Amino acid sequence: MFRVGLTFEPSFSASQPEFLFTGQYDSAAVGHQHFDVAYDRERFLMIKHGETVGPSEVRVVLNWVDELAE
Repeated sequence: MFRVGLTFEPSFSASQPEFLFTGQYDSAAVGHQHFDVAYDRERFLMIKHGETVGPSEVRVVLNWVDELAE
């Protein structure tokens, strides 16, 4: 993740990119972001590469109401 300083007056200019931090984080397809900025604007919310979050499977139970009647 990089940081770039921006200046708009008297004309637009950008500073050289600086590393904020490095690490193995999941990335998204081109055109999609795979991170968010926390409400306090002090932290990024990201998924570390290789970590599983929550269950690794989803079970769908069909006609579960019928099962209650038995």
